[in-house]
Amino acid sequence: MHQDLAAFYENPEVPNSFRGVEALHRSVKGKYSKKKDVKHWLSQKDAYTLHKPVRHKFQRNRVFVSDIDRQFQADLVDMQSLAEFNKGYKYLLTCIDLFSKFAWAVPLKDKFGKSVKSGLEIIFKERKPKVLQTDAGYEQNWRRELFIVFEIVQRIPIVYRLKDLQGEEIKGTYYEAELQKVVDSGFYPVENVIKQRKRGGITEYFVKFLGYPEKFNDWVTDIQKV
Repeated sequence: MHQDLAAFYENPEVPNSFRGVEALHRSVKGKYSKKKDVKHWLSQKDAYTLHKPVRHKFQRNRVFVSDIDRQFQADLVDMQSLAEFNKGYKYLLTCIDLFSKFAWAVPLKDKFGKSVKSGLEIIFKERKPKVLQTDAGYEQNWRRELFIVFEIVQRIPIVYRLKDLQGEEIKGTYYEAELQKVVDSGFYPVENVIKQRKRGGITEYFVKFLGYPEKFNDWVTDIQKV
């Protein structure tokens, strides 16, 4: 079965190659009628999971704030397409008081930490919150690192708590739209070989795995570097 699915999905000459579940299912419907089998197979493929469209608009938990300056929300607005009309400023650091709805917008020429810090300092000279809420700071795409759901939090909508493959809890909660179910293929591409050694006549490599933090660095005997 897997060979047949790969023949359709990984062949650029096939009209529905490298697309989603529906397209691949239509291509192989004569052989495999169950869409769940196609979805399960795709959930093991980086070409699908890493490039699956990210949902930006979905229902979120309500936030209740009791008074002014209790909680601010901050984010960066990408204005790169208009930089030539705005003296080279490419981003807006936006911030809003959730209670009063009073808002700020500070222009930035880049989104490096030093620039964002300077922008926040401008805002905090006027007013300073007890809590500042921001996003996780990730780019708007999927990560290679795998996580495990260890708790379902009953809110409206439901959110999830995660831990990494070493059992360390990840701070915060995540919406279903921010997660996708994948199958661990057991294949972890190597980003960099840090050092090597010989033990019992076997060469071992101390490597950093692509998409994983340094705490996952480990010794392996077989590598496939990307």
